[in-house]
Amino acid sequence: MTVNVYKIGTTYGGLTSLASLTPPIPYPYHDFTNFSALHNLADGGSRGNGSPMIKWSWKFLTRAQRTLLRTYCVSPATSATIYIAQLNSEGSETAYLCKMNWPPKEDCQAERVLDFELIFRRLEVVTS
Repeated sequence: MTVNVYKIGTTYGGLTSLASLTPPIPYPYHDFTNFSALHNLADGGSRGNGSPMIKWSWKFLTRAQRTLLRTYCVSPATSATIYIAQLNSEGSETAYLCKMNWPPKEDCQAERVLDFELIFRRLEVVTS
């Protein structure tokens, strides 16, 4: 059985599991893309351009969980350089130095933030 590993930190050595934070943050749905833009070609094919990116999304977070994530990208900033880690397609943990992008809109209702998504761009694999 593979255990999901999602970590975040401002330094590589400070990577912390989302489940270990206070308050704990549930593991997100994730989407890894090898490129940031897909272009249709005249011959009917397609080509990916740009650096890899990861999206982490949650159906909802509490306001406290959202506020905790915001500490990694302090307002009014819309992006910050941070470290994240998650399992790759082969099942081993991979850490990245990347740009965390804060969503331009948030759907806050009844002490929850609905359909919350963070996008991490310009991924650089970090090795110990």
